[in-house]
Amino acid sequence: VAKARREWVPGVASWLQKNFGVAEGAGKGTGTGTGTGTDTGTGAGVAGVAVGPGPAPPDGRKLRFKQLENGGLELDLRDLRIEVIDKGSGRYVVRAAPPTPPAQGFEKRLRQVVSGLVKSSEEGINSLVKLGQKALVGLLSALTTMILTFMISAFLLIDTRRIIGGLRSLVDGRYHADFDAVVQQINRGLSGAIRGQLLICIVNGVLTWIGLKIFGVKYSFLLALTAGLMSLIPIFGSILSTIPIVLVALASSQQGVDLVAGVGMLVWIVGIHLVEANLLNPKIIGTAAKIHPVIVIFAVVAGERTYGAMGALLAVPIVSAVQAVFFYIRARVRGPEAPAAPVEPSA
Repeated sequence: VAKARREWVPGVASWLQKNFGVAEGAGKGTGTGTGTGTDTGTGAGVAGVAVGPGPAPPDGRKLRFKQLENGGLELDLRDLRIEVIDKGSGRYVVRAAPPTPPAQGFEKRLRQVVSGLVKSSEEGINSLVKLGQKALVGLLSALTTMILTFMISAFLLIDTRRIIGGLRSLVDGRYHADFDAVVQQINRGLSGAIRGQLLICIVNGVLTWIGLKIFGVKYSFLLALTAGLMSLIPIFGSILSTIPIVLVALASSQQGVDLVAGVGMLVWIVGIHLVEANLLNPKIIGTAAKIHPVIVIFAVVAGERTYGAMGALLAVPIVSAVQAVFFYIRARVRGPEAPAAPVEPSA
């Protein structure tokens, strides 16, 4: 910007002034005038004189008069910078206009325009830079978190026995058997919950893809993948994935809104949700993790209200671990329970 104001603005202003006559008090005009009068420069009937300031006439340039056949005079004003003053009573004075610095006023205005543009753009640039900084920091933070997550997961998987052995060494030797039993039950509950939820995701994604293909909805694979991933959050994830699927189904037709595809997909997804809520969740998660569906719902709601989406995602595994510890402590306190007596069908 400094270079533009110092080097480019004067050249641009001079070029504009020279070729287009753009300047304060400077310009170029030509014209002719006819009239009669004495050699003192007075006369009557002077008309058509166009006066325009322009570049100063070169040295030696003089006013040129031409005698016309009708007795009048023709005044050639080309390339001259003059002014005509009306003295009244038909008297006019033609003289050289006072010199003004060429292009000085326009150059000043041009500099002001450049300065105004720079000042107005500085605020926008600053806002853009701040937004870019926030986006870059967020991206770097997400990448760092992802890398750390993979590193920690890798170490946990590689050194699982050493980590559990280290935790076991912190417990008194008299309770090693209890520690092993609790760890085994937690492992069974967590693995059951995770395997059950992954199985539900696969089933949900496949069923959604089949419905999308039946109704001819675009981006069927991408939408089915989204539905499967959203199913990681029990119950509520499937409901959230319904919104983009129905919207895309409504816009799939080239003739306009496709109500048949939209309503059909809505009914299809509701059917999937009914099967999932009444068959998949109770049988798969309930059997694998040994958690009642009502407890699953309350756990997901509490996790989402406490820690958002991450809380809803981790709610079932955490409840499974807590439930395993609770059941073991209860069994230790009560002792082995006798099997319940069989109940007659008529009762």
